[in-house]
Amino acid sequence: MNGLVELSLDKILQTRTYTVVVLKAPEKRFSIYMEPHIGHTLQAFFSHEKFERPQTFDFLDHTLLGLGLKIIRVVLDDIEETIFFSKILYQQKGDEIDRLVEVDARPSDSLIIALRHKAPIYCTEKILEETIPFED
Repeated sequence: MNGLVELSLDKILQTRTYTVVVLKAPEKRFSIYMEPHIGHTLQAFFSHEKFERPQTFDFLDHTLLGLGLKIIRVVLDDIEETIFFSKILYQQKGDEIDRLVEVDARPSDSLIIALRHKAPIYCTEKILEETIPFED
């Protein structure tokens, strides 16, 4: 993919009705609105909260590791009105060749997986052009 810009997580804002994730590119910050449970999941991740039973992302991580998949990057690759689209790129080691596996995913899931695996997060130039700058 050409025209990718690396992002960093700038801040997370939580209300009862939604979570706002603010992402930062070198020249712009923009926000994505998500379901409120995403904020709780992110908060648990950053506070290193331990649960008695595995959570959904724990299950997914164990499944991916069992299949030999390693996350390479997350890309927010499209936006239509206020809806973002993303892909997760995985690498799977083979006996003779490595495979790249690209999976469509919700941005909320993609961002959580990228953070858990310390994988880079990118967006397309189109997203930077079409999003409204986030101002404090």
